[in-house]
Amino acid sequence: SMIAAGILDGDLLVWDSVRAPGKKDIVLLSIVIDGEEGVSVVRRIPNQEHGGYRYMKADGKRFPTEIDPGEKPAIAGVLVGVVRKTTS
Repeated sequence: SMIAAGILDGDLLVWDSVRAPGKKDIVLLSIVIDGEEGVSVVRRIPNQEHGGYRYMKADGKRFPTEIDPGEKPAIAGVLVGVVRKTTS
């Protein structure tokens, strides 16, 4: 869940696979951890200590809360919109 970012369960997320991510953008990350490939929605945060960026996940169910850049994550897209289905 990424409620703090305004993303709720059941929302449809719109990604741009060409746009370069900016500071604190929410990105779709393709990553391999312990030989298992997966994707994760994370926030890209500047790393003040070592330069570059680190990636923070809202929940740690599938991946660690902080993803080590040594895991060689690849950005598959930048979040550009959220579509929420409403009930009438």
